[in-house]
Amino acid sequence: MKDFLVLLDSVSQCNREVELLSKKRYDNFWFIHPIKFKKELLFPYDLSLSFNNKFFKIYKNEIDHSVFNLVEEVKYFLSKKSKVAMIVSDKLWFFKDKTFYYEVPLSEVSEKLAKWEKGVISEGEFKNYLENIKNSLLKKGYKNIFLSLDGKEFKFSNEFLTPFKIFYNYSLKRLSYKGILVVIEGIDGSGKSTQAELLYKYFKERERKIIKFREPSDSKWGKKIREKAKYSNGLTPEEQYNLFLKDREYNFKNNLLPYLKKGYIVILDRYYHSTYAYQGAFGLDKRKILRENLRICSPPEMLFILDLPVDEAWKRISGRKKDSLFESIEFLKEVRENYYDFWGNDVHYISADQPPNSILRFISKKIEERLNRKVF
Repeated sequence: MKDFLVLLDSVSQCNREVELLSKKRYDNFWFIHPIKFKKELLFPYDLSLSFNNKFFKIYKNEIDHSVFNLVEEVKYFLSKKSKVAMIVSDKLWFFKDKTFYYEVPLSEVSEKLAKWEKGVISEGEFKNYLENIKNSLLKKGYKNIFLSLDGKEFKFSNEFLTPFKIFYNYSLKRLSYKGILVVIEGIDGSGKSTQAELLYKYFKERERKIIKFREPSDSKWGKKIREKAKYSNGLTPEEQYNLFLKDREYNFKNNLLPYLKKGYIVILDRYYHSTYAYQGAFGLDKRKILRENLRICSPPEMLFILDLPVDEAWKRISGRKKDSLFESIEFLKEVRENYYDFWGNDVHYISADQPPNSILRFISKKIEERLNRKVF
Protein backbone atom coordinates (compact mmCIF):
# COMPACT_ATOMS: atom_id res chain seq x y z
CA MET A 1 0.00 0.00 0.00
CA LYS A 2 1.43 3.38 -0.98
CA ASP A 3 1.60 6.45 1.23
CA PHE A 4 -1.37 8.62 2.03
CA LEU A 5 0.04 12.02 1.06
CA VAL A 6 -0.79 15.50 2.25
CA LEU A 7 0.51 18.35 0.14
CA LEU A 8 0.32 22.02 1.05
CA ASP A 9 1.76 25.00 -0.80
CA SER A 10 1.04 27.62 -3.44
CA VAL A 11 -1.57 27.22 -6.16
CA SER A 12 0.98 26.95 -8.96
CA GLN A 13 3.12 24.39 -7.14
CA CYS A 14 0.06 22.35 -6.17
CA ASN A 15 -1.11 22.23 -9.75
CA ARG A 16 2.29 20.91 -10.80
CA GLU A 17 2.29 18.33 -8.01
CA VAL A 18 -1.19 17.09 -8.87
CA GLU A 19 -0.19 16.69 -12.50
CA LEU A 20 2.82 14.61 -11.48
CA LEU A 21 1.08 12.55 -8.81
CA SER A 22 -1.98 11.83 -10.91
CA LYS A 23 0.26 9.75 -13.17
CA LYS A 24 1.12 7.48 -10.23
CA ARG A 25 -1.21 5.05 -8.50
CA TYR A 26 -1.28 6.33 -4.95
CA ASP A 27 -4.00 4.84 -2.79
CA ASN A 28 -4.99 8.29 -1.61
CA PHE A 29 -3.58 11.76 -1.41
CA TRP A 30 -4.92 14.96 0.09
CA PHE A 31 -4.11 18.22 -1.64
CA ILE A 32 -4.56 21.60 0.05
CA HIS A 33 -3.46 25.10 -0.90
CA PRO A 34 -3.98 28.33 1.08
CA ILE A 35 -6.79 29.72 -1.10
CA LYS A 36 -9.10 26.77 -1.68
CA PHE A 37 -9.25 23.17 -0.51
CA LYS A 38 -8.68 20.52 -3.14
CA LYS A 39 -8.55 16.92 -2.07
CA GLU A 40 -8.17 13.54 -3.67
CA LEU A 41 -8.73 11.05 -0.90
CA LEU A 42 -10.95 8.39 0.51
CA PHE A 43 -10.77 9.06 4.24
CA PRO A 44 -10.25 12.69 5.30
CA TYR A 45 -8.05 13.16 8.35
CA ASP A 46 -9.05 16.67 9.38
CA LEU A 47 -10.44 19.71 7.61
CA SER A 48 -8.88 22.51 9.62
CA LEU A 49 -5.29 21.66 10.42
CA SER A 50 -2.64 22.87 8.00
CA PHE A 51 0.60 22.43 9.99
CA ASN A 52 1.87 25.82 8.81
CA ASN A 53 1.88 24.85 5.13
CA LYS A 54 4.75 22.37 5.42
CA PHE A 55 4.90 19.14 3.45
CA PHE A 56 4.29 16.00 5.46
CA LYS A 57 2.73 12.58 5.02
CA ILE A 58 0.74 10.14 7.09
CA TYR A 59 -0.50 6.64 6.45
CA LYS A 60 -3.98 5.21 6.19
CA ASN A 61 -3.63 3.32 9.45
CA GLU A 62 -3.04 6.62 11.29
CA ILE A 63 -6.49 7.91 10.36
CA ASP A 64 -9.01 7.63 13.15
CA HIS A 65 -12.14 6.26 11.51
CA SER A 66 -14.09 6.68 14.73
CA VAL A 67 -13.79 10.42 14.15
CA PHE A 68 -13.92 10.67 10.38
CA ASN A 69 -15.62 7.84 8.50
CA LEU A 70 -16.39 8.99 5.00
CA VAL A 71 -18.48 5.96 4.08
CA GLU A 72 -20.84 6.51 7.01
CA GLU A 73 -21.04 10.24 6.29
CA VAL A 74 -22.01 9.55 2.66
CA LYS A 75 -24.48 6.84 3.62
CA TYR A 76 -26.19 9.11 6.14
CA PHE A 77 -26.43 12.00 3.68
CA LEU A 78 -27.74 9.94 0.78
CA SER A 79 -30.29 8.18 2.99
CA LYS A 80 -31.99 11.55 3.45
CA LYS A 81 -32.34 12.01 -0.29
CA SER A 82 -34.95 10.61 -2.65
CA LYS A 83 -34.25 9.21 -6.13
CA VAL A 84 -30.51 8.61 -5.70
CA ALA A 85 -28.47 7.02 -8.49
CA MET A 86 -24.92 5.75 -8.11
CA ILE A 87 -21.99 5.80 -10.54
CA VAL A 88 -19.19 4.06 -8.67
CA SER A 89 -16.01 2.10 -9.32
CA ASP A 90 -15.62 0.36 -5.94
CA LYS A 91 -17.75 -1.73 -3.57
CA LEU A 92 -17.59 0.73 -0.68
CA TRP A 93 -20.78 2.34 -1.92
CA PHE A 94 -22.93 -0.80 -2.06
CA PHE A 95 -25.05 -0.33 1.06
CA LYS A 96 -26.98 -3.45 2.09
CA ASP A 97 -29.53 -1.62 4.24
CA LYS A 98 -30.28 1.12 1.74
CA THR A 99 -31.31 0.63 -1.88
CA PHE A 100 -29.90 2.99 -4.47
CA TYR A 101 -30.13 2.78 -8.23
CA TYR A 102 -27.03 1.68 -10.17
CA GLU A 103 -27.18 2.67 -13.84
CA VAL A 104 -24.04 0.84 -14.93
CA PRO A 105 -22.09 -2.09 -13.46
CA LEU A 106 -19.14 -1.33 -11.20
CA SER A 107 -16.90 -3.33 -13.53
CA GLU A 108 -17.74 -1.12 -16.50
CA VAL A 109 -16.99 2.12 -14.63
CA SER A 110 -13.75 0.65 -13.28
CA GLU A 111 -12.69 -0.43 -16.75
CA LYS A 112 -13.37 3.00 -18.26
CA LEU A 113 -11.50 4.70 -15.40
CA ALA A 114 -8.49 2.41 -15.86
CA LYS A 115 -8.41 3.09 -19.62
CA TRP A 116 -8.42 6.82 -19.04
CA GLU A 117 -5.68 6.66 -16.39
CA LYS A 118 -3.54 4.53 -18.73
CA GLY A 119 -4.08 6.96 -21.61
CA VAL A 120 -6.06 4.50 -23.74
CA ILE A 121 -8.94 7.00 -23.90
CA SER A 122 -8.73 10.78 -23.50
CA GLU A 123 -10.11 12.83 -20.63
CA GLY A 124 -12.72 14.20 -23.02
CA GLU A 125 -13.89 10.71 -23.93
CA PHE A 126 -14.10 9.69 -20.28
CA LYS A 127 -15.98 12.87 -19.40
CA ASN A 128 -18.44 12.30 -22.26
CA TYR A 129 -18.98 8.75 -21.01
CA LEU A 130 -20.00 10.07 -17.59
CA GLU A 131 -22.04 12.87 -19.13
CA ASN A 132 -24.09 10.38 -21.15
CA ILE A 133 -24.82 8.33 -18.02
CA LYS A 134 -25.83 11.47 -16.15
CA ASN A 135 -28.21 12.60 -18.91
CA SER A 136 -29.78 9.16 -19.00
CA LEU A 137 -30.37 9.30 -15.24
CA LEU A 138 -31.84 12.79 -15.40
CA LYS A 139 -34.34 11.62 -18.01
CA LYS A 140 -35.37 8.84 -15.64
CA GLY A 141 -36.10 11.39 -12.92
CA TYR A 142 -32.97 10.94 -10.77
CA LYS A 143 -32.02 14.32 -9.29
CA ASN A 144 -29.26 13.11 -6.93
CA ILE A 145 -26.41 11.48 -8.81
CA PHE A 146 -23.51 10.20 -6.70
CA LEU A 147 -20.12 9.70 -8.34
CA SER A 148 -17.10 7.96 -6.81
CA LEU A 149 -14.10 7.04 -8.95
CA ASP A 150 -11.75 5.16 -6.61
CA GLY A 151 -12.30 7.93 -4.06
CA LYS A 152 -10.70 10.59 -6.27
CA GLU A 153 -11.95 14.04 -7.22
CA PHE A 154 -11.60 15.43 -10.73
CA LYS A 155 -12.52 18.75 -12.36
CA PHE A 156 -15.69 17.32 -13.87
CA SER A 157 -16.73 15.78 -10.51
CA ASN A 158 -18.36 19.10 -9.59
CA GLU A 159 -21.38 18.13 -11.68
CA PHE A 160 -22.14 15.24 -9.31
CA LEU A 161 -22.50 14.51 -5.61
CA THR A 162 -19.08 13.17 -4.58
CA PRO A 163 -17.63 11.78 -1.33
CA PHE A 164 -15.52 14.88 -0.80
CA LYS A 165 -18.34 17.30 -1.51
CA ILE A 166 -20.68 15.49 0.87
CA PHE A 167 -18.11 15.27 3.66
CA TYR A 168 -16.90 18.84 3.36
CA ASN A 169 -20.33 20.49 3.07
CA TYR A 170 -22.65 18.07 4.89
CA SER A 171 -20.64 16.31 7.58
CA LEU A 172 -22.67 14.04 9.87
CA LYS A 173 -21.51 16.03 12.89
CA ARG A 174 -22.91 19.21 11.37
CA LEU A 175 -26.12 17.52 10.23
CA SER A 176 -26.89 16.32 13.72
CA TYR A 177 -28.14 19.72 14.91
CA LYS A 178 -29.83 22.84 13.53
CA GLY A 179 -27.83 25.50 15.35
CA ILE A 180 -24.32 26.78 14.73
CA LEU A 181 -21.36 26.68 17.08
CA VAL A 182 -19.25 29.86 16.96
CA VAL A 183 -15.90 29.69 18.74
CA ILE A 184 -13.84 32.73 19.73
CA GLU A 185 -10.15 31.95 20.21
CA GLY A 186 -6.80 33.64 20.74
CA ILE A 187 -4.04 34.12 23.28
CA ASP A 188 -4.75 35.74 26.65
CA GLY A 189 -5.33 39.45 26.27
CA SER A 190 -6.63 39.22 22.70
CA GLY A 191 -10.19 40.18 23.69
CA LYS A 192 -12.04 36.87 23.39
CA SER A 193 -14.36 37.32 26.35
CA THR A 194 -15.17 40.88 25.29
CA GLN A 195 -16.18 39.75 21.81
CA ALA A 196 -18.19 36.81 23.14
CA GLU A 197 -20.21 39.21 25.31
CA LEU A 198 -20.65 41.77 22.51
CA LEU A 199 -21.83 39.07 20.10
CA TYR A 200 -24.29 37.74 22.63
CA LYS A 201 -25.80 41.20 23.13
CA TYR A 202 -25.80 41.94 19.38
CA PHE A 203 -27.85 38.87 18.43
CA LYS A 204 -29.99 39.03 21.57
CA GLU A 205 -31.09 42.56 20.62
CA ARG A 206 -32.07 41.19 17.20
CA GLU A 207 -34.17 38.50 18.85
CA ARG A 208 -32.06 35.62 17.62
CA LYS A 209 -31.85 32.44 19.65
CA ILE A 210 -28.41 32.73 21.19
CA ILE A 211 -26.55 31.55 24.27
CA LYS A 212 -22.98 31.96 25.48
CA PHE A 213 -20.62 29.52 27.23
CA ARG A 214 -16.92 29.41 28.09
CA GLU A 215 -14.22 26.86 28.72
CA PRO A 216 -13.20 25.68 31.20
CA SER A 217 -16.86 25.23 32.14
CA ASP A 218 -18.36 25.16 35.61
CA SER A 219 -18.08 21.39 35.82
CA LYS A 220 -16.05 19.85 38.65
CA TRP A 221 -13.15 19.38 36.21
CA GLY A 222 -13.34 22.98 34.98
CA LYS A 223 -13.34 24.30 38.54
CA LYS A 224 -10.27 22.21 39.33
CA ILE A 225 -8.45 23.58 36.28
CA ARG A 226 -9.08 27.18 37.33
CA GLU A 227 -8.08 26.49 40.92
CA LYS A 228 -4.85 24.68 40.02
CA ALA A 229 -3.92 27.24 37.34
CA LYS A 230 -3.10 29.71 40.13
CA TYR A 231 0.02 27.71 40.98
CA SER A 232 2.96 27.09 38.65
CA ASN A 233 3.36 23.52 39.86
CA GLY A 234 -0.34 22.86 40.37
CA LEU A 235 -0.69 20.35 37.51
CA THR A 236 1.56 18.56 35.04
CA PRO A 237 0.78 19.19 31.34
CA GLU A 238 -0.71 15.69 31.09
CA GLU A 239 -2.93 16.30 34.13
CA GLN A 240 -4.07 19.61 32.66
CA TYR A 241 -4.89 17.95 29.37
CA ASN A 242 -6.88 15.11 30.94
CA LEU A 243 -8.94 17.59 32.95
CA PHE A 244 -9.62 19.71 29.87
CA LEU A 245 -10.73 16.62 27.97
CA LYS A 246 -13.19 15.57 30.70
CA ASP A 247 -14.48 19.11 31.08
CA ARG A 248 -14.97 19.50 27.33
CA GLU A 249 -16.86 16.24 27.00
CA TYR A 250 -19.18 17.33 29.82
CA ASN A 251 -19.59 20.83 28.37
CA PHE A 252 -20.39 19.61 24.87
CA LYS A 253 -22.94 16.99 25.92
CA ASN A 254 -24.65 18.95 28.69
CA ASN A 255 -24.37 22.58 27.61
CA LEU A 256 -23.57 23.04 23.92
CA LEU A 257 -25.37 20.17 22.20
CA PRO A 258 -28.82 20.66 23.77
CA TYR A 259 -28.92 24.26 22.52
CA LEU A 260 -27.43 23.39 19.12
CA LYS A 261 -30.23 20.85 18.63
CA LYS A 262 -32.76 23.61 19.40
CA GLY A 263 -31.30 25.76 16.63
CA TYR A 264 -29.42 28.27 18.79
CA ILE A 265 -26.35 30.29 17.90
CA VAL A 266 -23.94 29.01 20.55
CA ILE A 267 -21.06 31.37 21.31
CA LEU A 268 -18.14 29.62 22.99
CA ASP A 269 -15.18 31.40 24.58
CA ARG A 270 -12.33 28.89 23.97
CA TYR A 271 -12.61 25.31 22.71
CA TYR A 272 -10.27 22.45 21.80
CA HIS A 273 -8.19 24.90 19.72
CA SER A 274 -6.98 26.39 23.01
CA THR A 275 -5.98 22.94 24.26
CA TYR A 276 -4.14 22.34 20.99
CA ALA A 277 -2.34 25.70 21.24
CA TYR A 278 -1.56 25.76 24.98
CA GLN A 279 -0.97 22.10 25.81
CA GLY A 280 0.81 21.78 22.46
CA ALA A 281 3.17 24.53 23.64
CA PHE A 282 3.92 22.35 26.69
CA GLY A 283 5.10 19.64 24.30
CA LEU A 284 2.07 17.34 24.10
CA ASP A 285 1.37 15.65 20.76
CA LYS A 286 -0.83 18.13 18.89
CA ARG A 287 -2.28 15.61 16.45
CA LYS A 288 -3.20 13.36 19.34
CA ILE A 289 -4.90 16.31 21.05
CA LEU A 290 -6.95 16.96 17.93
CA ARG A 291 -7.95 13.33 17.43
CA GLU A 292 -8.96 12.76 21.04
CA ASN A 293 -10.97 15.97 21.23
CA LEU A 294 -12.85 15.30 18.00
CA ARG A 295 -13.98 11.97 19.43
CA ILE A 296 -15.96 13.76 22.13
CA CYS A 297 -17.20 16.93 20.42
CA SER A 298 -18.06 18.44 17.04
CA PRO A 299 -15.87 20.95 15.21
CA PRO A 300 -17.35 24.46 15.24
CA GLU A 301 -19.23 25.82 12.25
CA MET A 302 -17.23 29.04 12.61
CA LEU A 303 -13.90 29.78 14.27
CA PHE A 304 -12.68 33.34 14.89
CA ILE A 305 -9.07 33.65 16.06
CA LEU A 306 -8.18 37.06 17.49
CA ASP A 307 -4.52 37.55 16.66
CA LEU A 308 -2.36 39.94 18.65
CA PRO A 309 1.41 40.33 19.06
CA VAL A 310 2.46 38.81 22.35
CA ASP A 311 4.11 42.01 23.63
CA GLU A 312 0.83 43.88 23.18
CA ALA A 313 -1.16 41.07 24.78
CA TRP A 314 1.24 41.08 27.73
CA LYS A 315 0.64 44.79 28.29
CA ARG A 316 -3.11 44.19 28.31
CA ILE A 317 -2.92 41.47 30.94
CA SER A 318 -0.18 43.10 33.03
CA GLY A 319 -2.73 44.33 35.55
CA ARG A 320 -4.49 41.02 35.88
CA LYS A 321 -3.78 38.17 38.24
CA LYS A 322 -2.14 35.80 35.79
CA ASP A 323 -2.56 32.04 35.65
CA SER A 324 0.86 30.75 36.70
CA LEU A 325 0.45 27.56 34.67
CA PHE A 326 -0.02 29.29 31.33
CA GLU A 327 1.35 32.79 31.14
CA SER A 328 4.84 33.99 30.32
CA ILE A 329 5.92 35.97 27.27
CA GLU A 330 7.95 33.17 25.69
CA PHE A 331 5.25 30.60 26.33
CA LEU A 332 2.55 32.81 24.77
CA LYS A 333 4.71 33.29 21.67
CA GLU A 334 4.68 29.56 21.08
CA VAL A 335 0.94 29.41 21.80
CA ARG A 336 0.35 32.11 19.19
CA GLU A 337 2.34 30.13 16.63
CA ASN A 338 0.23 27.05 17.31
CA TYR A 339 -2.96 28.96 16.54
CA TYR A 340 -1.64 29.54 13.01
CA ASP A 341 -2.07 25.82 12.32
CA PHE A 342 -5.83 26.18 11.85
CA TRP A 343 -7.23 26.85 8.41
CA GLY A 344 -10.54 26.44 6.60
CA ASN A 345 -13.41 28.18 4.82
CA ASP A 346 -14.99 29.29 8.11
CA VAL A 347 -11.77 29.93 10.04
CA HIS A 348 -11.12 33.67 10.31
CA TYR A 349 -8.03 35.41 11.65
CA ILE A 350 -8.72 38.93 12.92
CA SER A 351 -6.22 41.55 14.00
CA ALA A 352 -7.11 42.15 17.65
CA ASP A 353 -5.54 45.61 17.85
CA GLN A 354 -8.70 47.17 16.38
CA PRO A 355 -11.51 48.80 18.39
CA PRO A 356 -13.85 46.11 19.80
CA ASN A 357 -16.82 47.40 17.78
CA SER A 358 -14.87 47.06 14.52
CA ILE A 359 -14.13 43.44 15.34
CA LEU A 360 -17.76 42.92 16.32
CA ARG A 361 -18.96 44.27 12.95
CA PHE A 362 -16.72 41.83 11.09
CA ILE A 363 -17.66 38.78 13.17
CA SER A 364 -21.40 39.51 13.25
CA LYS A 365 -21.46 40.01 9.48
CA LYS A 366 -19.72 36.67 8.92
CA ILE A 367 -22.13 34.90 11.26
CA GLU A 368 -25.14 36.43 9.50
CA GLU A 369 -23.76 35.31 6.15
CA ARG A 370 -23.34 31.80 7.54
CA LEU A 371 -26.90 31.79 8.90
CA ASN A 372 -28.22 32.72 5.47
CA ARG A 373 -26.22 30.00 3.73
CA LYS A 374 -28.30 27.04 2.61
CA VAL A 375 -27.30 23.74 4.16
CA PHE A 376 -28.85 21.63 1.41
